[in-house]
Amino acid sequence: MSSTYAGGNAGADVDQESSKIGNATDTTSSLRIYRYVQILEKSFNAFLTKIIIPTVITCIPAIQIFGLFVCITLHENIPLPGFAIFPLLGVLAGINNILVISLASMVNVSSERVLVTLTKKIVSSEVKKRGLLRRELRSCGALKIKFGSNFIDKGTPLIMQNFCIHQTVSLCLVVTG
Repeated sequence: MSSTYAGGNAGADVDQESSKIGNATDTTSSLRIYRYVQILEKSFNAFLTKIIIPTVITCIPAIQIFGLFVCITLHENIPLPGFAIFPLLGVLAGINNILVISLASMVNVSSERVLVTLTKKIVSSEVKKRGLLRRELRSCGALKIKFGSNFIDKGTPLIMQNFCIHQTVSLCLVVTG
């Protein structure tokens, strides 16, 4: 897999690499490559799960909620040069939530797509070891970026934005009521 992000086409890179695994002629080598990626995923999760992912999952939504709350309720109390930072904080935190979590969810979506492709390839193959390959593929799970006991899937960015908007509205109602 490509380890560098060069200019905003990461989704196409992930799809291109996953299609390479799905298009490989040797299913055994494709499974071996997928196993190597699983090992990389485990070490990645061991490194990020303890500090970085929980920080991204908690601090950036808090910044977004705070920025939106100040924009809605305190826009008359803060003079304009100082006030300009709060809409910027809210918008940038929202964009960061959507982009970072969407990129993390692409790991899960792409790996599920690769597993489906490999399953179709094994079922349609005429190899003598088809039963062995099917059992080996069944032992492969979808890749997941984990935080705590949960993981980031394709619905997580929407759930995060729903949470931020709900908390902002609740905070505004508490202050005004």
